[in-house]
Amino acid sequence: MVGAGAGDFGVTISRGSHYLARYSIPESMRMSTSVFYRCAVWLPLLVPAAVATLVHVSGVQPTYPAIRKLIQVLLISGIYGGMPYAILASYATWWIDDKPEREIRRRALAAPLWMLALWFLCATLIGLLSGRVDMFLGLLGLGTAAVLLLGYGYVSLVFMLRRLIPADDTGEGHR
Repeated sequence: MVGAGAGDFGVTISRGSHYLARYSIPESMRMSTSVFYRCAVWLPLLVPAAVATLVHVSGVQPTYPAIRKLIQVLLISGIYGGMPYAILASYATWWIDDKPEREIRRRALAAPLWMLALWFLCATLIGLLSGRVDMFLGLLGLGTAAVLLLGYGYVSLVFMLRRLIPADDTGEGHR
């Protein structure tokens, strides 16, 4: 089995690992499919935490308005969506186990919808505790947009990273 462009160098590369050769990713970065997805499922909590650390601990304050808005959205997503997402991520981490990658990817595409259901419950609880319908509707509306945009953004990021980081278990990581 020869990957794209590998024949020129006399290197035999198994199907799916052509990204390893193309981008010179060291063999040490290979990980099993389940380990990759178990780590990736935590990105929606790790990214806001990293942004918060960068902005608040280091004191870096971007001046470009679009960057400031992106930072605000990421920080707010960590604050408001962090707890419901931690529940979803904990379940997903447990569920992944040794599932086939095709099933993991299928569930990843549905994950933002599951997060939306959890967000609806949180917005309802906050609205009930505050006694304000306007707060419930505001949280529900803004949260729905944020969950879907950020959720599918993270899913896309994970799928792109998966294409770059080869699997060491079955070689099926790039289907």
